[in-house]
Amino acid sequence: MATQLDTLITEGLEEIFPSAVLLASIKGKPLIHQAYGKANLHTLFDLASLTKAFSTALLTACFFDAGLLQASDTISRFAPHSSRQAWHDEVTIEMLLNHRSGLPAWKPYYLNFSPEEAGSKETKQKLLGLCWEEKLLHKPRTQTVYSDIDHLLLGSILETVASSSLQHLFAEYIAKKLSLSSLQFSPVEANLAAPSGFCTWRQAPLQGQAHDYHAYLFGGTAGNAGLFGTAEDCAKIAAAFFLLDDGEDHFITSKTWKDFFSFPAKKQTQDSFTGGWNMPSAQDSSSGKYFSARSLGHLGFTGCSLWIDLQKRSFVIFLCNRLEKENSQEKMKAFRPRLHDLLFADL
Repeated sequence: MATQLDTLITEGLEEIFPSAVLLASIKGKPLIHQAYGKANLHTLFDLASLTKAFSTALLTACFFDAGLLQASDTISRFAPHSSRQAWHDEVTIEMLLNHRSGLPAWKPYYLNFSPEEAGSKETKQKLLGLCWEEKLLHKPRTQTVYSDIDHLLLGSILETVASSSLQHLFAEYIAKKLSLSSLQFSPVEANLAAPSGFCTWRQAPLQGQAHDYHAYLFGGTAGNAGLFGTAEDCAKIAAAFFLLDDGEDHFITSKTWKDFFSFPAKKQTQDSFTGGWNMPSAQDSSSGKYFSARSLGHLGFTGCSLWIDLQKRSFVIFLCNRLEKENSQEKMKAFRPRLHDLLFADL
């Protein structure tokens, strides 16, 4: 396997990403933890949409655990009065969490702002207003459409409920309890972070700033993106999941864990979500062919990914900065399942 893995990673370094870290554990035993290209094991990567899974989803679980929110709560009571829409009475917290609200996948709201407006309270309120006033594409709960807008709103709701920032909530509820020393919202020190491409909107190369436009406008902390971190800290989240799945309490109770995540008997034909995390589909999953139906994962636009197989007690974390390479998205899409299949083939 080592030769095949080296060949695959070399191909990736040449065509897809200049820096990467791979960390994998198979059947509870460490398999590999290695840096490639310009990275080292301590390099902070822009985790992009892994923020949805690590911060927004897990904070929602913590709020359920503490009785601060319920899955069935409608979002109407959190909407600003000036932005109220009829659909707010139909959409629940669970629908935002699992991308069943009916909202579009994404809208270029950032074009209403200049980069210089990033981080102000007024910018955040205006951008959230655009999210609250968005029109639905589908009736709530009828379709799964992976949506940044869902988690921008959900992150804001968490802040409203707790009267605190996502940055503080993540640090207190997640990072402290899991001893995550590197996972933090942007901006981070540039010399510690992998570069993440040139931003034409900001007219600047990015290193330590959130690549995501809307997270950047929020000041680097948002429900959809903004976290940076190392593979080692990502692995601590996987380890916590294994303990919870075994019935042990951790940052939430095992009862909340079992209520929060539900798994089908077999893989679904299309992408689906539970507890804000992706589950492997039967065909064309980024997890490849070998992850079981009791698996959870998430991807980031920057190239980062994590897949956890609860049944096989295995996980694969791959962090990279594919945005440094042009035209890398489709190549990255093909790379991920090849990597996972190679690591899991012996299972």
